[in-house]
Amino acid sequence: MTEPQRPAPVDAIILAGGTGERLGGVSKADLDLGGRRLLDLVLDAVAPVRRIVVVAPESVAIPAHVLRTLEDPPGGGPVAGIAAGLATLREASIADADVPGAAPGAASSGAADVLILACDMPGAAGVVPSLLRAAEARPGEADGVIAVGSDGRRQNLAVVARAGALARSLADGGDRDRSVRSLLATLALVDCPIADAVLGDVDTWEQHAAWQTRLADPALRGPEPDPRGRPLRGTADQ
Repeated sequence: MTEPQRPAPVDAIILAGGTGERLGGVSKADLDLGGRRLLDLVLDAVAPVRRIVVVAPESVAIPAHVLRTLEDPPGGGPVAGIAAGLATLREASIADADVPGAAPGAASSGAADVLILACDMPGAAGVVPSLLRAAEARPGEADGVIAVGSDGRRQNLAVVARAGALARSLADGGDRDRSVRSLLATLALVDCPIADAVLGDVDTWEQHAAWQTRLADPALRGPEPDPRGRPLRGTADQ
């Protein structure tokens, strides 16, 4: 009897190297929200994945089980951070393959899918499960799934995408002075509707205050979004 095929493992890249200019230049990763750092809220949300790499300078503390990297030179923007994260995940996969007893093929480019998140998403716990379910259920021709709010706008830093597709886009367009939208433009992504109450980020102190209220009252997180996603379309039309 043939065993059912297990879902491919998913790795995660968390972008945490930026400073909040509209927050007075503070490290967003270290910003306190309800007694927790923003980064810790996101790390909790991605706990189900296989490997986690945080793109952040040494000044940002990370747990021992989490990988760290930073684009070189620093300050290259989120696409450069994604490229650095992918490279670190590949290196970790190769290192694991050198361990005696490792499964054949473990030295490939890493997990088939990579979850990309910004560190300033306090509602990540309400976003990640839907993204992972939608990624598992997507049609075979899709490169991944992307979070979308009720207004139809895509959140380019809340994505699950094939590592190979991301690598090809990076090879074609580079990683410096490039927008995440441009990186994703060649990928076929399925929209994954996410409740607005959990999809926002923290760019201003007003948003920080609003999130303090939301996290204090779970009822404000909104209904569970439909994980099945919307029809396939490219990202370039945004």
